[in-house]
Amino acid sequence: MSALTRAGPPRKPTNAPKVSPPLLQFDFHLTDANVQQAIRDRAARLAENVGETTGAAISDALAIALREGMSIAETAKLIDQVAFGFSAAQRAATIARTETIGALNQGQFLAAAESGQIDGKEWLTQGDARVRETHTVCEGEGVIPIDATFSNGCDYPGDPSGAPEETINCRCSLLYYNSSNE
Repeated sequence: MSALTRAGPPRKPTNAPKVSPPLLQFDFHLTDANVQQAIRDRAARLAENVGETTGAAISDALAIALREGMSIAETAKLIDQVAFGFSAAQRAATIARTETIGALNQGQFLAAAESGQIDGKEWLTQGDARVRETHTVCEGEGVIPIDATFSNGCDYPGDPSGAPEETINCRCSLLYYNSSNE
């Protein structure tokens, strides 16, 4: 299979087959139509999930504050504690990182799958100590069909159908292949 695109920094050679230089480049930015749709879809899903969970935590905090006769400042501190674990800034950064990188990967994957030219994909980690073990396993799977799912349950890095422990703070990307150009 010939490599069509490669995102991310250079990596050390693996046991993957030798591939020719990219034949088709995907140029993705936050303004790309596929990325824009991915952002809208992911934001809607995130609003539902975070809203429901956070809403329940805030309701509980307000009930406690009312029962205990807390001041506004004490109530605000309690809400921050129970809804955000005293880390609202860190949580916001994690959400932004996860959703932005996930949307870029989703837009690129959708474009590759819809192109009719791509039939294979390969997981690419950052190759550092922060990479999840399950993502290292995915990278070791080599090239799989574009419509196949990796062993961690994701079709691509940041796949919203994947488990949170597979997608939150994921920095991985995919390489895309076209076997007809061998």
